[in-house]
Amino acid sequence: MGRVGSGAEFIVDDSKRIFQPRRGFESLRRGCEALADSAWQSFRLIDVPEFNRLVAQQGNKANLLSCASLELAAALLCAHPTQGATLTFDRHGGRRRYGPLLSEVFSDVVVVEEGKKVSRYRARLGQWSLEIAFLTRGDANFLEVALASMRAKLEREIAMQAFNESWCLKFPGLRPTQGYPADAKRFLGELYLRGCAPDDLRGIIRAR
Repeated sequence: MGRVGSGAEFIVDDSKRIFQPRRGFESLRRGCEALADSAWQSFRLIDVPEFNRLVAQQGNKANLLSCASLELAAALLCAHPTQGATLTFDRHGGRRRYGPLLSEVFSDVVVVEEGKKVSRYRARLGQWSLEIAFLTRGDANFLEVALASMRAKLEREIAMQAFNESWCLKFPGLRPTQGYPADAKRFLGELYLRGCAPDDLRGIIRAR
């Protein structure tokens, strides 16, 4: 169990899934915001249709994750100018080599190391010099990575609340889902049995 800022209590399991806070998700959100500078409050919510389109465009989910993360980081740097910055990421799956992806967003990318546990680079964004690192278990060793992970999970849970409310209005008595694989299959099956249109079902199934 952890405690953030405003006194919101929450529980996170090994997969970082956030269970219902005692004082509600909005209280937890305010606590996260109280801890973080505005530069760390940005996130990008990608819905299922956009996710599937981007996976088709990028080739796989790992490339989509890396590109979306780097583009968001670049946007934050432009919004908060600085002489230099260090960007720290959790490693994206088993990927070790990020040079080509970094070159799509930043300039003058130089490989410092690409090892088993960490990949480091130097790069530039305009006049700014950057140090960039992708690490295994970055969320266990760097507060900014852990906070970003928590914020992403929090926004996911808030989005799932809205998702469930919408579908339960259409199909009263439908059991809500958290969207994780096993329960997602049950949820889709219930929608199908209740007569949900095939196009509507396809619209909420993301590419693997």
